[in-house]
Amino acid sequence: MSHIKCECCKYVRPDKLASSRGWTAYECGNEDSEYYGALLNITHNGDKLNSVTWVGCACGKRDNASALRFGRLKPIAVYTRASS
Repeated sequence: MSHIKCECCKYVRPDKLASSRGWTAYECGNEDSEYYGALLNITHNGDKLNSVTWVGCACGKRDNASALRFGRLKPIAVYTRASS
């Protein structure tokens, strides 16, 4: 199976508890995924990102609406910090 990037996956959903004013946290909602419940727009250091940057998994399902919602993303190695 090929990987579906998280930015294009139908299981990505807003996490209202982790979100803050001016920034929306997104989590994986696929119970079959190794990323289930993980925040997808946070760096390893805990920095908030404006975009979902995770590479995805083999359990994902493509959803073109998700790709439009998040827009074009920068490469994984480049992070864009959200304003605090």
